[in-house]
Amino acid sequence: MKKILLSFLCFLSLTAFSQTLSTDKSSYQSGEDITVSYSDFSSDTVAYIYQDEAALPLAEHVRVSGSGSYKPEVDWEAGNYRVVAEDAESVFTIAEEELNNSEINIFVVSDLHLMSRNLIIEEGQAFEDAMSSSRKMHEQSEEIFDSLLQIIKREQPDVVFIPGDLTKDGEKVCHEQVAAGLQELLDLGIKTFVIPGNHDINNNNAVAYNGTEEEQVETVSEEDFQTIYANFGYQSAEICPNSLSYFVEPVEGLCLLGIDQYGEMDPTTLQWLLQKADEANAANKMVVAMMHQSLLQHFTAQEQVLSSAAIADGESLAEQFMEHGVHLFLTGHVHLSNISKYYNSTLTDSIVDISTGCPIEYPSPYRWLTIDTQTGKVSVQTRLLRQITSQQNLLAKGKEQLLSQTESILTQTAYKIYPVFEETLKSYENMPGFSYLSPFLPGDKETFAMIIIMFYKEPFEWLLLTMSEGNENRKDADILNRKLKEQTELMQDALLPSDYNISFIRNRLSGMITSLIDEGVSSIMSNISYSQTPYENLTNDLFLDLTLPAHKRVSELPAIRQANRQEEAYDILGRKNNSERGICIKKGQKYLKK
Repeated sequence: MKKILLSFLCFLSLTAFSQTLSTDKSSYQSGEDITVSYSDFSSDTVAYIYQDEAALPLAEHVRVSGSGSYKPEVDWEAGNYRVVAEDAESVFTIAEEELNNSEINIFVVSDLHLMSRNLIIEEGQAFEDAMSSSRKMHEQSEEIFDSLLQIIKREQPDVVFIPGDLTKDGEKVCHEQVAAGLQELLDLGIKTFVIPGNHDINNNNAVAYNGTEEEQVETVSEEDFQTIYANFGYQSAEICPNSLSYFVEPVEGLCLLGIDQYGEMDPTTLQWLLQKADEANAANKMVVAMMHQSLLQHFTAQEQVLSSAAIADGESLAEQFMEHGVHLFLTGHVHLSNISKYYNSTLTDSIVDISTGCPIEYPSPYRWLTIDTQTGKVSVQTRLLRQITSQQNLLAKGKEQLLSQTESILTQTAYKIYPVFEETLKSYENMPGFSYLSPFLPGDKETFAMIIIMFYKEPFEWLLLTMSEGNENRKDADILNRKLKEQTELMQDALLPSDYNISFIRNRLSGMITSLIDEGVSSIMSNISYSQTPYENLTNDLFLDLTLPAHKRVSELPAIRQANRQEEAYDILGRKNNSERGICIKKGQKYLKK
């Protein structure tokens, strides 16, 4: 009997180790067909494909059985890939495409957050605590900045745009170091334009590290910023009288609105910006805006969990900029590479917000835009800085740094959604069984956050990484949703009594938590902006070709504005709605025509 058992175990062992996965090549050019071969798999084994350091596989997966081969139906992007099935794995690389070259080539990088080594007087506990409590790779920020400069020098774009947060926390020494690096580009004829972010001016967190102590260092005022970056926008531009916003034509035919606003848009500054846009349109020039905060929302519930990501009343501002012929915003701040589109009330005009992530935070992105000012065609290509001298796998380092802050990020997220949870509980107070169940529920935001971390940390990490990578809809959302459902059931079983008499209210509470999660997660994973509204749209966050609406001359603008406010009712496709019922838009307002 022993011999039979040993023979059977040996057979199982040999069978397991004989499973193989392989691709016909280890390196591919963009557009090449990829063939995956497999052997000796049991029925219904799933082969998943992972890109770079992603926690979730791509949505496209294949069931393999026995031996054979298949061609993955994937919209490939440049990167390193793993095909995984059970314990077998095969790796391959897809090379980056050559950068497009058109009339105007723009290099976009945001949120440099450079920390000068001069801020480290003496390494010690103060410095270690600051670095260990950040999701950013501040220790590598100088090296990352230098690497980006070398890429720019090699690629020779027509212009570089940096929409804010140039420094760690507004330290003057950091600003001077950034300006010195940008001067190297200018000396080669590569013009750069910057605007300040919320970290850059009059920042009380500007400190140096001296052993166990932090010491205040000199920060910069608005006047200092304008002086330091005189060569990078302010010397050659028309400057707004009441902010550091400016108007300039960096390349013939392309005008830039550098917008220095955070939180809320100052009405006087807005009118100045719109006037400059009108002047550019009158000269038949394309206008691009650059602002630190996002103009548009990128996913449902963003205002609740990332309340400072976008400027206040962004949609209203978007409609005004559209009316004045501005259809493209380049933004940063939120450290996510997203692209969102918004339409006017009749869906006859649109504006696009291209938000670029942070290079010192996973996955270290930057962008290359090409613009044809005559046709309005814009091409967006996203690249990742994959290595620097001290980090041969910068993506892995960035991922490790980001995940070290999961509990902190999840705590802040829980605090923001707790009022919604609390308000919903109030609506259940009169339901039978609620008073019995109430003592088991979290009574404050701290307890609520602790429970969220206990049960949702792992799926939240998957979601956090996926959001950082962009193009969330390419990933397998089913895996995430199953995990969230499992964790919700575990939480329900662990915290709430299972008495039959209160099963109704217990299930209602579970459903409420699921609903709170699903609203945001489904919008994020579908990559749909303005979900379930007339303006919902899906855009490729990383590689996108689009055509902006045609330039509007100033003489045309009053007629267009009047059309958007006229008395006739329109349907959501912008057609006059003369029927008796349906959703209508009139004077920019949506209503139900009965």
